[in-house]
Amino acid sequence: MRLLEYLVEVFIQTFGITRPTEAQRRRVTFLLGGALLFGALLVIAAGVGMVFYLHTSR
Repeated sequence: MRLLEYLVEVFIQTFGITRPTEAQRRRVTFLLGGALLFGALLVIAAGVGMVFYLHTSR
């Protein structure tokens, strides 16, 4: 949970969007944090896949 909260906080500070209220904070953390974490994992998986493909295609 702390990782998601950190990602959301960095996103909010970077793009300057309006901070959610305390009632919305948990929902925003799960939705936005989950999307950011999924995107980061997708990029890492694509990178690993590319390295694996380049390594085995020789």
